[in-house]
Amino acid sequence: MNDLTLPGTIPGLLLECSPARTLRGDAVVQGLEDRRFDGEEPVRGAVVSYRSLGYIEWLPLTKVDLLLESATGRAHAAWRLAERLGKPRDATWARSWPASDARTWVLSAPGRGNSISDWSVTFVHDPEAGLMLPDANDSRLLPDGSRLVDALALKLVCLHVAGLTK
Repeated sequence: MNDLTLPGTIPGLLLECSPARTLRGDAVVQGLEDRRFDGEEPVRGAVVSYRSLGYIEWLPLTKVDLLLESATGRAHAAWRLAERLGKPRDATWARSWPASDARTWVLSAPGRGNSISDWSVTFVHDPEAGLMLPDANDSRLLPDGSRLVDALALKLVCLHVAGLTK
C-alpha cells in the first residue's frame, strides 16, 4: 500500500465508482460481490475496470486499495469514517479552523440554515492514543490542487478508527 491508499478490507470503504489501486495499476470499482471457490466460504471482492488496460476483473478485497489521490476517493473515505462514528454519510474532511493546533482536523456535516455544521468530530495529534497526525503546514499539493497533508491525515485517522494502527 502506498502513501495515499487505504486497504479495501476496511468494511464498507469501497463503493461503486471508488478509485482503486491494484497490482495491475489504477482502476475504478464497478461493484462488490461475493464469490465461492471450491466449496469454500464466500470471498468478498470488487469488480474493477482498468481504463488504461481496457478490461474488467474480480479481485478479493485484500488486493484492492482505495486511492486517496482524487476527491472521490477522499470523499468515500470521509463518508465511511462518518458511518463508523455513527454519523450521517454527508461528511466533509478539513483542517480545523482557526488552526489553533497545526495537527488538528475536523470531520463534519455541511450546515443547514444558519448553522456552520450539523455535527463535527475533531481529531488531534495524540501519540499516547496512537494517533500520529502530520504537520498541517506542509504546502505540497496533489495533482488535483488539494493539499497532500489533508489526504495523509484522513488516511491516518481512517486507519486509527479501523483499528489498523499500532
